[in-house]
Amino acid sequence: MSSKPIQVGDLVMVVRVTPCCGLCAKFIGHTFIVQRIYMYGRCSICNNTNNGGAQDEGRHWFILPTLKRIDPLAEPEHIETDEEIHA
Repeated sequence: MSSKPIQVGDLVMVVRVTPCCGLCAKFIGHTFIVQRIYMYGRCSICNNTNNGGAQDEGRHWFILPTLKRIDPLAEPEHIETDEEIHA
């Protein structure tokens, strides 16, 4: 797991509900590419101030503490094979 902050273009998943009122429970597991980052905002249910959020490809946004960034898989520089393919 990386400590790098979530940025536009990152693949993220909703992994927990909001700490203020439990919003986002139905979105647990929602995976998306971040389209926009908000530095601050308010919960749309309880109006509690939060510390930033990320917007998905649609109109939904999620506060940053509810998200986990999914690091891209490392690709090997060379793939070794034991078999040769003959035509």
